[in-house]
Amino acid sequence: MPPRSAPLLASTNGDRVDTKRQVRRNRVLQAVIHQGPISKFDLAKRLNYTAPSAGETVDELERLGLIRRSGVVRTAVGRRPVLFEVRA
Repeated sequence: MPPRSAPLLASTNGDRVDTKRQVRRNRVLQAVIHQGPISKFDLAKRLNYTAPSAGETVDELERLGLIRRSGVVRTAVGRRPVLFEVRA
């Protein structure tokens, strides 16, 4: 059995992680496009992601300039959700 190469395993895993991240970005972006202004929490619920995962992806898309904050929802109690929409 030939010895395993550490760099090959690292790059393969990195590619898999990058692919998953890209898929998550695309799904979140499509949801924002089709469902209008939406909060991170609602994105997480609709896409079946954890709140931190959805939040991290939204933050990344915002840094890339693909989406932007469009306002907040007034609520009786708790933190006001920030809505995000596609940047025109």
